[in-house]
Amino acid sequence: MPAQSSMEGLAKLMAAKAMIGGAAGKVKDFASGDARAEKRLKKRTAKAKAEKAKKILKEEDAAHAEWLRENGSYIQAIKDRMFNSRKILSAEKQGWADGDKRRAQEAADAKQEAKIKKAAWISGKSRGEMASQLAHDDNVEREKEMAEKKELHERETQQRHSALAL
Repeated sequence: MPAQSSMEGLAKLMAAKAMIGGAAGKVKDFASGDARAEKRLKKRTAKAKAEKAKKILKEEDAAHAEWLRENGSYIQAIKDRMFNSRKILSAEKQGWADGDKRRAQEAADAKQEAKIKKAAWISGKSRGEMASQLAHDDNVEREKEMAEKKELHERETQQRHSALAL
């Protein structure tokens, strides 16, 4: 290998230093998480900016639609009719859903009535007596559940107090 001049050696030394220094900076950024945090911040700001732009666009669109209505636009009238028919359909669907709930409740009531009638026939009691008996049984069941919940709550409260005392 031919001997190199001091200038060539200095250039090689400076190139190696720049390479190592740049890599060290990148490793330092990677290890500290600054680059990742910066990237996340950029994403958040871009997302916020996009949401803000979307909101502004929606407001402008609503204002423009109102302006079209005021000036008697046929296209806007057609759009309004379509939208209102969709509203009516959704209200109709809600009515059907309410009707379904009502029919389900009626079916449950009819089932309960049949149960009372059958139990009254088997026991020989009147339907009124049987209904009051079933209501009494339901009340007793509810009282048991409430007593269990109260007892559980008292135990939990006692455990918390004992844990605080330690």
